[in-house]
Amino acid sequence: MNFQQLRAVREATRNAFNLTEVASVLHTSQPGISRQIRELEDELGMGVGIVASIAFDEERDRTLRALDARHLFEINLTRLGIRRGAWLRGYVYDFIEAFAPTLTRAVVQEALAPPRGAEPGGEDTAGSVERTAV
Repeated sequence: MNFQQLRAVREATRNAFNLTEVASVLHTSQPGISRQIRELEDELGMGVGIVASIAFDEERDRTLRALDARHLFEINLTRLGIRRGAWLRGYVYDFIEAFAPTLTRAVVQEALAPPRGAEPGGEDTAGSVERTAV
């Protein structure tokens, strides 16, 4: 057990377990906060912990059992910014769809299309595609 782990837990309780906010307060990364809390839970032999799915590694965390708890937490929103009119290679569409399966090539192309009635070369040049974290 170390001081950084205790600070991470203290700030997590102060910030309603919003690990992104905790990371901001402690000037570190969210995966780092998650790791510190998980390591402290392991050291203390605690049977229950909250681990972000992105921080869970089946090989490293083989003593943990991952359960779906999405219904307990508010939804996170991630935005992808892509310039309208940009030509995207096929692998970019594949990456976007791997990131969020609902963002198919057709959906992305529609989001990147010029707004109806917009003049070519107008001010609005940025597209925004959103996904809900899973």
